[in-house]
Amino acid sequence: FDFVANAWVQLDLRDATTADSFAVVNVTSNPSRFLQSGTRILRARVSYLDAGTGVASWTAKVDQFRGALRND
Repeated sequence: FDFVANAWVQLDLRDATTADSFAVVNVTSNPSRFLQSGTRILRARVSYLDAGTGVASWTAKVDQFRGALRND
């Protein structure tokens, strides 16, 4: 969630895997906009949709999400 624009922003799009997988999404342009000022809350939404229909016709699960702001 982009707290400056007050809107959800798509940062990544990729095919789902059939086995456990790990993904890293790097934000290179003003990453602090994704942290709420004062609280440093980070909001994220992960969606799985059928690319052909745009409909979720099956179940997917995320068991861990971790966000970090790095200055390197």
